Amino acid sequence: MAHCGNGLNHKVSSKDKFFSKSDETSNSHIAEFRDKHLVCAGCKQRFVTSVYTPTLLPCLHSVCPTCFDASTSKDSETLCTVCPSCKQQVPSTEGVLTRNSISPDFHIDYLAEYLGYTEGIVRLCEGCDSLTKLATACCSNCIRFLCKECLIRHQYTVGYENQHFHEVNDLTKEDWEVLSRQQRFCVVHQSQALTLYCTGEACNVPVCLSCCKSDHISEGHNIEDLSSVVEQLKAELKELIIMSERQTQLLEELLQNIDMVTQKLTCNAEEATHQIKALFSRCRKVLQQREEALLKAVTDAHTKMQLGLKQQKDDTKTMLSNIAVMTDCANTNNNLNSTVSVARVQNKLEGFFKEVANGVFYPLPLANSCIDFTYKHNEALTYLDYAVKDLGKVANGDEVPFLTVVSPEESFVNQESTVRLEMTSLNGERSTKGGTTVSAKMTTPFNENLECTVVDNLDGSYIIRYLSTDPGDHLLYVEVCHEPIREQPITIPVYALCTEIKGENTDEECMVEIYASDCNGKRQPLDKDLKFSAYVLDPQHEELKTQIYYYPYGYHGIVFRPDSIGEHKLTIQLNNVPLKSSPIMVPIHRIIACRLDKKPFFLENISGMTVTYMGKIFLADTIQNERILGFTGHGECFTKIKTPYKGDALITKDRKENLALLFPYRQVMIFYTQKGKQVRFFDTPQVVNPVSIAVTSAEETLILECLSSSVLVYNSAGFLQTTVGGTNHALSLGYPISMSLDSRDNIYISNKTGGTILNLTWKGDFKRTIGLPETFNQIGSVDCTPDGYILIHEEKLSQVVYVVSRRSGNVLRTIDVHGIVGFLEHLGVTPDGCFIKLDRKKGCLRKYRYAYYSPRRQTYPAIATSTADGQNEFEVVG
Repeated sequence: MAHCGNGLNHKVSSKDKFFSKSDETSNSHIAEFRDKHLVCAGCKQRFVTSVYTPTLLPCLHSVCPTCFDASTSKDSETLCTVCPSCKQQVPSTEGVLTRNSISPDFHIDYLAEYLGYTEGIVRLCEGCDSLTKLATACCSNCIRFLCKECLIRHQYTVGYENQHFHEVNDLTKEDWEVLSRQQRFCVVHQSQALTLYCTGEACNVPVCLSCCKSDHISEGHNIEDLSSVVEQLKAELKELIIMSERQTQLLEELLQNIDMVTQKLTCNAEEATHQIKALFSRCRKVLQQREEALLKAVTDAHTKMQLGLKQQKDDTKTMLSNIAVMTDCANTNNNLNSTVSVARVQNKLEGFFKEVANGVFYPLPLANSCIDFTYKHNEALTYLDYAVKDLGKVANGDEVPFLTVVSPEESFVNQESTVRLEMTSLNGERSTKGGTTVSAKMTTPFNENLECTVVDNLDGSYIIRYLSTDPGDHLLYVEVCHEPIREQPITIPVYALCTEIKGENTDEECMVEIYASDCNGKRQPLDKDLKFSAYVLDPQHEELKTQIYYYPYGYHGIVFRPDSIGEHKLTIQLNNVPLKSSPIMVPIHRIIACRLDKKPFFLENISGMTVTYMGKIFLADTIQNERILGFTGHGECFTKIKTPYKGDALITKDRKENLALLFPYRQVMIFYTQKGKQVRFFDTPQVVNPVSIAVTSAEETLILECLSSSVLVYNSAGFLQTTVGGTNHALSLGYPISMSLDSRDNIYISNKTGGTILNLTWKGDFKRTIGLPETFNQIGSVDCTPDGYILIHEEKLSQVVYVVSRRSGNVLRTIDVHGIVGFLEHLGVTPDGCFIKLDRKKGCLRKYRYAYYSPRRQTYPAIATSTADGQNEFEVVG
């Protein structure tokens, strides 16, 4: 199979900040440098780094393989050579130098490759699977650019005969022009140009016409035009580059997150180290206090016992002394012959010796002192044991405060939260009775006291209830039997429950995410075991089926399928208790995808839109086409009306539901029926910069001029009848940008200067002003509904539509809409209490509901307005 492939060359421009050439002078310097430093020390020829790597001698001279072999002995075991440049003998060890001690000079390769970059051309190897390896040589026969390894394989595969290779860095400008011309022709049929491309699985190469007829005609080959394939490949490559840029952003974000997490880990380690040191510092202090108390107790007991023993000793000595004296006296009297002396002392001696004989004496010290010492010693040891177990806490009564088990539940803002306490007795078992004195105190992140209620379950457990209104870390202090429990204060994080609505149209499932947010607004994962329940009521107050899922990212999702337009009432419960933020109003709208000739039609170059009283939608497609397109409420095109002009146009309807079209640059006004018949035509030479048009019940045409700040009134015959506003009029319209009429032909003009709505009578007299300057910041178009309300489109980044009561001028509702900011097209009001907005970004129509459903009337429209007593009443006008 004969075919030819082109090389992949990338010419680096002179503006490239990495590889650039400034001018011809720099190229001459590069050539001089190559001729001087990138040449062999022996033959003085330039190194061909694409074929071989020069050899670096110990004398730091580089030689080519030919000169190295010529100056080296043929012995395969030893190496004896002389440098061809400096004639220096290569040093050896013990007269022998092995070949492995000679190293290739890779610096020459790197320098040659760098000079190739500097000259301005970077080429990728066509033989490697790697996308980053550069080509160093070119096969002049195959016109393929190869790296050094692929070049060696190519030589072995094709053969050395008739193969010519050129180093890429040595190619001159003329050589490049020759290669460029050769790349356009087939290698086999050199006179045939490469104009086709074979997209077969085994080919994917450009081919000529002869190759196509000979080698690419069998099954499995698919021939296409080369230019079309190249354009397709360019588009695919562009998409891959865009995807790579997105992946690059994700990887960069990942690196930032890794750095942030690493920094947090470091901070957490430092904080934990500080807390551990502080904790053990307090422990050492408490143990030291307990040690001092124990030593004092032992010292006091020892001192008391010592005093008792001393007293016993003194009493014993006194008794012995008395007995000795009395014994000597008795012996002396017995030896005397005087009966009178014996009679005198007999009574005293007899009483004393009787008392001594009847006394109880023990050979041990007093038992009371020993018992007291043992009691004090055992008590101190007990306290010490408790101190070691719980870092200084002691038992008080039957409950052990420091063994209290604390189980806080996940806490949220404006939701009653609980903390469970379980008591433990002295023997280490869980307590089963209540009645213990338990007190609790909690402080908010702002150091404010938070009320706590303690409930005794009478089974050894207690519940602490509290209600927090601020997110952040709360500190809980608990005392059992007037003794603080361990590891307090207990930090309890309180999060705010937030919701995010995804999918707000009837064409897809709507999901409301429930997630937690801390005091800094960062999302926090929720517990999977939280028991959420929810129910949804549609605008007709009918309940929809809902499902709740838990997602691995740490949030709960409420999913339901809406089938009607309007606000859906979502009530969320946690543990069968409704959330304080519920019910949540979920706005649902409908996307109308237009179809023209049974094909999707992207609404991009639409100059205006109007909706009839029967709900038909008409679009002025006059920017690039000369037509008005009519669509049903489901987006199907049912009519095409040909217009005589092309360009920007303003469109509206009259009371007969005819279509009125104004071409500002042509200064003409044309009226059509819905079937396309022209009924009126007149010139408007006074029109300069119109922004809005309207038609009264008397078939008068009103044109709002922006520059002159006036309203031009044309009669039914097409003549200018009067002008409202302007320089010569007493009424100033400010900076008008939109206009609408109600059912009584009253005029409503949106004034961008004051941010208000000007209300005029059908005669042009000023009536009132709706809204204040701070009410509407970026006021846009204004439209009147047939049921007595005004729709004001505010053109800010998050676009909204205000529903204003035409009677009171108060804002009743705010509706978020989609689209591109800056287009002041009118909203199309439908007869079912909705309006249609053109979304130029998605190229479709979106239908929103501005009215509430009335249960009493069982129909639309009905707008709920808030009264002073908080009740809801329905205001229906017209």
